[in-house]
Amino acid sequence: MGSLAVGLVGHSTGTQDSVYYVKTCEDPSKKPAFIVLQAPVSDREHLCLQETTSKFVQLAREMRAQGKGEEMLPRAAMWAPITADRFLDLATKEGLDDFFSSDLSDGELRDRLGHLDIPTLFLLSGADEYVPLGVNVQTLGERFVKACAGACPLPRAATVVGARHSGRGHEEVITLTILAFLDEVDNLIC
Repeated sequence: MGSLAVGLVGHSTGTQDSVYYVKTCEDPSKKPAFIVLQAPVSDREHLCLQETTSKFVQLAREMRAQGKGEEMLPRAAMWAPITADRFLDLATKEGLDDFFSSDLSDGELRDRLGHLDIPTLFLLSGADEYVPLGVNVQTLGERFVKACAGACPLPRAATVVGARHSGRGHEEVITLTILAFLDEVDNLIC
């Protein structure tokens, strides 16, 4: 790029972090020039496939109601230690991290992604094991673009055919897709 432009590239949970950062960044000098969201998926939809999730959602809601949302859930709730509040953010539709669920309406997606007012690339993995079976990943990417198109000066979606969540084995395609997007960003901001 001809000028110094700083962006965020997030993978998996990092995509949620990037969307949240753009939403909450109040200082324009600290706002990234663009974001790349590689393998944006729904933790909620993945967690719903596990038998124990509903039990732990109920427990987490009870803990939150008792003012204990920052306390830890039992170790069996997740592969890593997690508080009741954090679990609810990941595992429920009203959770703070539920940006990319395929069952969200277009309006709900707009509520979650409509604040993205910087160039944004949704880079989906075509065979992502965390996307529910039967969901057309390319169509989902198009829905993400539509959700942020009102504010976003350069909304883009691309699907890496055959790539699983990690993108392993498809690094060259991922890199070339990101570089092509950065060329578009460069043309936009220069």
